[in-house]
Amino acid sequence: MTNIPNILTSIRIILIPVFVLVFFMPFDGVNIAVAAIFGVAAVTDWLDGYLARKW
Repeated sequence: MTNIPNILTSIRIILIPVFVLVFFMPFDGVNIAVAAIFGVAAVTDWLDGYLARKW
């Protein structure tokens, strides 16, 4: 796993259980936290696709 697109995909896979755990946590900023995690996943998905096409 030496290329950047694979690392970004691995990060997204790791973010899945983090997203689910934070989603079900009872605290006031859960919506913001989940949106931030989703945003990170979306950006890494875009960057992964961009880099995969470039290389």
